[in-house]
Amino acid sequence: LYYVYTPSEGNPSKDPLVVMVSPGPGCSSLHSWLYSKGEFTFTRNTTNFRHNPHSWNKQANVLYIEGPAGVGYTIGVETEVNDNVTQNEYYRALLRFYEKFPELKDQKMYLTGYGYAGIIIPKLALNIYEHNANPDTPAWLRVNINGMLLFNPCTMGDECDGNEYNAYTVNALRNSFFISKTLYEDYKTHCTLRLSECTRVEQKIESDFRITGADLRNLYTECLHQTGDYGCIDHMGIDIFLNVKSVKEDLNADITKKWDLCNNS
Repeated sequence: LYYVYTPSEGNPSKDPLVVMVSPGPGCSSLHSWLYSKGEFTFTRNTTNFRHNPHSWNKQANVLYIEGPAGVGYTIGVETEVNDNVTQNEYYRALLRFYEKFPELKDQKMYLTGYGYAGIIIPKLALNIYEHNANPDTPAWLRVNINGMLLFNPCTMGDECDGNEYNAYTVNALRNSFFISKTLYEDYKTHCTLRLSECTRVEQKIESDFRITGADLRNLYTECLHQTGDYGCIDHMGIDIFLNVKSVKEDLNADITKKWDLCNNS
């Protein structure tokens, strides 16, 4: 797996390690680094950087890990793809990271992420806990995990499935008055049991919502219609930046590999 590590600007020898895993399934955690949590982030809908006064590494050591294999700069192809395989990859990557940075081993560690990370992180945390509790686990393999921070997470797999207008989304749209009561009742009638008319209703919901111009992932912002099949996600700057040869060299990434925000294969 590939990672970017940004040491704390405060007290790196005492500040906690915050581990950001990819949102997925199949998308890169480096988007969080370059759009919201890093020292420099892209200005919305541009290719221009700006200084971020609220970067997470003001008070924490932050580790961004891309996973599973095939995502972003990671190398290799998954032969088996499921949540347990993915969390095990993160666990092994974390241990390898501590081998390289043993000075961080005793500092508090927190797992964080959004979207599908809400499925992966609890599994990863349980894996770490069970290994820590196992008397056969040597001290150097025990990870000082102190908690999880999940934001806008999926807590069940079907919340983040390929159907954007699933029951969870439709309920949110109705509660925020983006669709009419009549259309919502139509959805419940035809889509609870996935009857033949459900596709028509979902298409109507999608059509009505798109007219509003809002972002489905953040109902209170405008949708950005950028090139690429990533919905309303702002990715113009990162697509260019992480594919510049000199940037790849500086980031110790494979210069022959094209970086993509998501790998849905």
